[in-house]
Amino acid sequence: MRRLGRLVSMPAAERRVLAEAVLLLGVAAAGLKVLGLKRTRAILARWVPGGAASSPLDAASVARLVKAAARHGPVRAKCLSAAVTLESLLRRHGMEGELRLGVRKHRGRFEAHAWVEHRAVALMESPEVHSRYAAFAESLAPRA
Repeated sequence: MRRLGRLVSMPAAERRVLAEAVLLLGVAAAGLKVLGLKRTRAILARWVPGGAASSPLDAASVARLVKAAARHGPVRAKCLSAAVTLESLLRRHGMEGELRLGVRKHRGRFEAHAWVEHRAVALMESPEVHSRYAAFAESLAPRA
């Protein structure tokens, strides 16, 4: 009941972005499995066109809502699905987001991670993400 109360008390703009995030997380997760990263990003770029820069939400708020949708929604999204969704929603709300991929070897295992940066700040991440993962030198350019 607490979650429902929080949802009802949210401003309309946040509820709308949360609903968009829930929908796009499913599309992103399915697209990544079936089509791969490049084609999924291209499809989302067409389906979720860029918007005006007059969004009532800032990038951190959009990221918080995507993280909540990934954690509590019907699709428990992995980092890449969440990052692709966040990248799309930032574009929709007139903000820039750079999809970043990083790798590391941890306890003898190779690991990869994806995140989005807005104005050189990693969203949905702790500030240490750059010290934990070796990011590829360039971000992945948005797909049009």
